[in-house]
Amino acid sequence: MINTGKGVAFFIVFLVVLLSSYSVQSNSNTGSIQSLAWLPLLSANMKSLQPDKGCPQNKINDLQVSKAGNLINSRIGLLNWDLDCTSGEVSKASAPTNPKETDKQLTQLLKQFSMLPNFELQLDSIRLFSKHLKSMFSASLAIKNNDSNLSVIVNSDLFSGELKFDFKSKVLTLDATVNVSKLPYYIQFSATQSRHLSGKLIVHYQSSLKQWQKGQFNLEWKGLAQDLSETTSLSIDGDLDLANTQLTLSNLALNAQQVALPISDKKVWKVGYIKLKNSGPIMFDYSTSEVVSLPVDIRIGSSHILTSVERGKSKRIRIDKQKLPPLLMQLDAENDGSNLQVDWVITLLSQKLRGSLLLSEAVANLQITKNSINLKQLSDASKNYLDALALVEIETGEVIIDLSAQYNRRHALLSVESRLISDDISGKKELLLFDGVKLNSHLHYRIDASHKVTIIEDTQRLDINNLFVGIPIQALTVDAQLNAGQPIVHHFKARLLGGRLDLDDFKLIAPSQTILNLSGISLPEVIKYSAYPEIESKAIVDGMLPLKLTEAGIEINDGIIFARAPGGYIKVPENTVIKAMGRGNPAFSFTMQLLSNFQFDTMQGRIGYTDDGESDLDIEIKGISPTVSGTQPVNFNYSHKENILKLLQSLRFNEQLVRDIKERY
Repeated sequence: MINTGKGVAFFIVFLVVLLSSYSVQSNSNTGSIQSLAWLPLLSANMKSLQPDKGCPQNKINDLQVSKAGNLINSRIGLLNWDLDCTSGEVSKASAPTNPKETDKQLTQLLKQFSMLPNFELQLDSIRLFSKHLKSMFSASLAIKNNDSNLSVIVNSDLFSGELKFDFKSKVLTLDATVNVSKLPYYIQFSATQSRHLSGKLIVHYQSSLKQWQKGQFNLEWKGLAQDLSETTSLSIDGDLDLANTQLTLSNLALNAQQVALPISDKKVWKVGYIKLKNSGPIMFDYSTSEVVSLPVDIRIGSSHILTSVERGKSKRIRIDKQKLPPLLMQLDAENDGSNLQVDWVITLLSQKLRGSLLLSEAVANLQITKNSINLKQLSDASKNYLDALALVEIETGEVIIDLSAQYNRRHALLSVESRLISDDISGKKELLLFDGVKLNSHLHYRIDASHKVTIIEDTQRLDINNLFVGIPIQALTVDAQLNAGQPIVHHFKARLLGGRLDLDDFKLIAPSQTILNLSGISLPEVIKYSAYPEIESKAIVDGMLPLKLTEAGIEINDGIIFARAPGGYIKVPENTVIKAMGRGNPAFSFTMQLLSNFQFDTMQGRIGYTDDGESDLDIEIKGISPTVSGTQPVNFNYSHKENILKLLQSLRFNEQLVRDIKERY
């Protein structure tokens, strides 16, 4: 760019010297820039002119000057210019760095322009070369000067435009059109980037010649980014302050319609629109490429993630679609020279999440402070996007989120601390009911450059007042740790069927094992949720179930249950169903007679459970049945198999079973 400026400066000096010379006619085949100092021309015809001996490739060919009345016509057939040449006296020239000196020189230059006679300069062909250009840049240029203005008109396949100095109104204007699709011919882009360059960029700039350092500009672009969006438009309005190297955007609007962004070889993200709009003045210091102020809103419409999946033996491709909700992100970034502060708000699924990001040379700090999430609103808004939530009804509850993450750049040390508190969550999923759910989570980890994790704080507590999964569970409490990806339950307890369940130190990563203790389980409560709730009973049951976690799931092998002394009783009432089932089945009829008043002193059994939900129960009961055997001891054995997962899927499954039996008999 410096050498380009020197070339333009040369033309201006050339014109001033040429047009202020004595009025003498001359013809020459070749010449040099030094000869112009004493050539008093009214007309000239030069075959070749070499402005800088140190750069012999820089040449002006076919220079013609003529005068017709008060108008001087100049024409250059060809200009060859190497932008990378830094040799010679012209190349060693440098622009003044003092703003006051620059202002003084430009003021003098504009004064000289206004004093020039009327003239026209036509450059038929300009050829610019540079190692930074993929190919030679060609253009034509026309300069016209009269009493009221000076205009410079450029035309090429890359851009065309007019730069105009209005001496009467003291206004400088630039209007240009850039053919964006031609940029890859001159600038290095990847094949993917080149496909996305299209359309035309319209540029307008205006400033006062009295305050040339400040000006206003407008940029407008609309094009097609192949494979990314159907249409994309960009509109920018702003002010340029050259003296302070500051760029201020009063308007920034980007609108991309029907966007498709590849996530992987098999996943594509498709969104109806992406819009970016400033919410206040955007300020840049272009000398340091630093953002001073950047307030913007980013809107992303409803979208889908499309996944290509092979189906069947034929491996036909089917597209799975995951719908995603619209999103609004509001950013406000400020830079004080040493720190970049970004405050942000994300609005998603009827909720707002607020936070801040601080970036400095030493640290990066992310803060999310006391954000409240309404779970009912979140659940209701999510149902259109997550099928798993279609049957979930959240009635009450909110979550408070705090997060602080700090990264020390110098020591490559990451510190993360989070708090999550929920209060009184209630709702249901199909026939699973819950209320009084409370979660209290506090994490504080440090991760060093070698990825070693130091746990400073890791407390996880879950409380549920009431949970109904087919049978009621109350006062459920879990104390646990996430343990840097190796979660462990330190203590679990709950009230169930009149008794209590508890376990300790159970790792949630296979393999793991512990003992699940049953204490004070009420036999009447168990029978209440069986297929025969009419059965009367009395007993307190305890047990120990060896709980084992494998890669396949949870297993129980040889779990033990037993009735507390002094035992209890079971009384099966005789009803129409029992009578009907006993007809033609003497063994069943005799069993029901034994159990019509069975008093036992010993009841013990074994329980097994497999990862697919299948359970088996073997019970041995010793006692007497006064109605049948008087005081003679009776041993009663009972075996039962059931899929617990299927059992718990329905509420009071026994009611349906009893209805089926009644209908059958």
